[in-house]
Amino acid sequence: METVKVTVIGADGRMGRPIVQTIKRTHGIKLVGAIEANEAVMGHTVPGIELPFTLPGRGESESLFSKSDVIIDVSGPKVTMKHITLALKTKKPLVIGTTGLDDETTDFLKGTNLGIPCVLAANFSLIVNLVGGFI
Repeated sequence: METVKVTVIGADGRMGRPIVQTIKRTHGIKLVGAIEANEAVMGHTVPGIELPFTLPGRGESESLFSKSDVIIDVSGPKVTMKHITLALKTKKPLVIGTTGLDDETTDFLKGTNLGIPCVLAANFSLIVNLVGGFI
């Protein structure tokens, strides 16, 4: 089985931390990028993984996207469209777990043939997603 390389955006956030730790524990998945806007973590590595945090917007994001097989975005709604654009540019599948997206971003995702796999799951809770499927 080939290893799936993942970049997590919002890697030190409330959702990002457990995702990163799950990746760390899961055979066949490797974290290759940890993008985090919280400058307090700069100069530090992801806990338990010798991988430095990267600040968004410094030109390194595109490099991380390029060497990833999939991008997981659990950052904030104000920057999600930038991540969608970069995923489209690098042709990388995108999982969006960001809550509070504006109508423009949501409409873009629902009304556009992106040409890449894209999952919009604003709440990663299994129960919420199952119930949401019935509504």
